[in-house]
Formats: sequence, C-alpha cells, structure tokens
Amino acid sequence: NTPDKKPQNMNYEQIKELKNSNLVTLGAHTQNHPILFNEDDNISKKEIDESINELSDILNEKTKFFVYPNGIPNIDFGQREMDILNDNNIKLAFSTKYNNFSKSDNRFAIPRFGFSKGIAFEINVKLLLGNYFSILKNMKNGDEIKERRSLMKLLN
Repeated sequence: NTPDKKPQNMNYEQIKELKNSNLVTLGAHTQNHPILFNEDDNISKKEIDESINELSDILNEKTKFFVYPNGIPNIDFGQREMDILNDNNIKLAFSTKYNNFSKSDNRFAIPRFGFSKGIAFEINVKLLLGNYFSILKNMKNGDEIKERRSLMKLLN
C-alpha cells in the first residue's frame, strides 16, 4: 500500500518561466484531465474552454495549441472536441497517435511521439523507429486501442 502521489502541476511562476525560456510552446490540456469522449457536451466544452482561457490569462496571450488527455482519436476525443477547439480559434491540437506527421493530417488530431518517461536508450529507439515503435510496443504489451474499443462497445 503506497501513499497517494501528490499532484505535480506547475504553478503560475513555473509556467511563466517556461514560456519566457523560449524552449517550448505551451498549449492547453483541460482542467481536470478527463477522457473527453466519455463526458457529456457541457463538461467537454467546459473542460476545454476553461483550460484555454486560464492559460491565455496566465501567459497574457491567446492560447493556440491543445493536447488531448490520453489522446487516442475516436477513443479519447472525437469530432465534438475538435469543433470546440475550432470555435476557440485553436490552431493545432495533438493526439497521442504514434505516427509520422504529414500534410494530410487533421490539424486537430496531429500525431506525435511521446517522451514523457524512459531512459535515453528508449527515447533514442523511439526516434529511430518512428511509427514502427507502437507496432513493436503493441506486440509486447497487447493492443491497447483494440482493448479500449472492445470495452466501449460493451458499455454502449
């Protein structure tokens, strides 16, 4: 039995420091990290709108980018969320779909490779293999997307 891990959110000063570093561009990510696809219209809209507005206020500039919680297209977010982002004048939104970027990608579902954890070797392997990394990962761990789709069918 391990104690609950404390939230590791950034405070306002850290967000401003990161913005001023010019190392990254910040985007919104919802207020409470829900799976937006599972929420009703009002909750999904509120989560997105409030996160965009609060980040814009903190940065003193319009937020242009968004990253979906979990981020699997048609499982964690769908057309409804993309429409809400469009209404908020978001320029680009990023999914967690492992794939190389192409000009034909929907600007509200851009694929990306995540590097949130791992040792340098694993990060280098992800960069080297590109979209083939997820195929290998699913061979080892099972296909998460297929499992989640099966669960969604059971629940609907």
